[in-house]
Amino acid sequence: MNLQPYRFICWADGFLAIPVDGSHLKRKLKEDGKYHAMKKDFIVYGQEQRDIVAAGISAVAAVLLEGSEESKRSLLFCLDYYLDPYYGCLHPDSDGIFILLQRCFLTEPSSEVRADIMQLLSDYCDCPLDVLRRHLPDVPKEWREDVLRLLAEP
Repeated sequence: MNLQPYRFICWADGFLAIPVDGSHLKRKLKEDGKYHAMKKDFIVYGQEQRDIVAAGISAVAAVLLEGSEESKRSLLFCLDYYLDPYYGCLHPDSDGIFILLQRCFLTEPSSEVRADIMQLLSDYCDCPLDVLRRHLPDVPKEWREDVLRLLAEP
């Protein structure tokens, strides 16, 4: 019997099995039907990212503005925990985080990181998106439609 190897991602209330062979490489990126191939690596976070978030918005900004793509994506994945009301661990300065995310979206060269930022803003941000609204002409052309959709949400 030849069993396919899997990687397991575990969290407090469950786990996810992902085939190592890459058969899961296509995923839906946006509602408009655009797809991209996922990298074969996985984004994870640990105590280091939790400590950065606990250190405050200036520590988060330092990583998001100057860190590597991998460090940015790990921190954004960690921020998901602190911005999602489901977990009950809301960041005390979530409005400040959302303002920072908007600024980072405008300057970030990586489309992967921009997609992660867009996901956090669209899923959890309930404050005004004034930074994106003021700098709409600065939004890259390929992201303008998504930003306009986000700005139109109530």
